Amino acid sequence: MKVRVTMKSPDSVDYAMEDVDNRLHLLGLSGDEFDEEFEHVQNTVREWFKYGEYLTVEIDTETGEATVIHP
Repeated sequence: MKVRVTMKSPDSVDYAMEDVDNRLHLLGLSGDEFDEEFEHVQNTVREWFKYGEYLTVEIDTETGEATVIHP
């Protein structure tokens, strides 16, 4: 069976970046090292969500694979 899930909140990226912030602190990064790593991750993630689009993922329950569905 294939199931499609749509993220309906463009704020999901912001929530994910809050998680990144927490994880970088747990790794002991601070100062310039923290800033550089956070900026790198943020720029990479935001490249996929430039305009706050919604995201639809199709999950195949037989194979366990997930695929991003393009509009």
